[in-house]
Amino acid sequence: MNYCLKILSASSLGLLVLAALIIFSDLLFWDRYLHAYKFNTFVDNPFPTIDRLKPQETVKGIPRPRSITSAGAAEKTISRESLEAASKFAEASSSTSLIVYHDGKIQLEKYWQG
Repeated sequence: MNYCLKILSASSLGLLVLAALIIFSDLLFWDRYLHAYKFNTFVDNPFPTIDRLKPQETVKGIPRPRSITSAGAAEKTISRESLEAASKFAEASSSTSLIVYHDGKIQLEKYWQG
């Protein structure tokens, strides 16, 4: 009987330690996440700082970047109905922008919320 009590105590202690590790690892994750960006609340400002939208480092590439052109009405490779449906979905989802790029050209470019 004493042996069973020791096994039960050790198992309980093991489960308690495992639960504590799970909880503390989750707290560490959220602490890192919440301190990664400087903002009051995520609801008030889901885009924490404008600085994160600016280039942070130089990436070597081709000497002259190629320009991205927009498709004219006759050059569109995606149907007007599909582009309208994508636009309506993006707007209903409170998106700030939508760019559809296909076959080397911008098929649709729209912006919302200023």
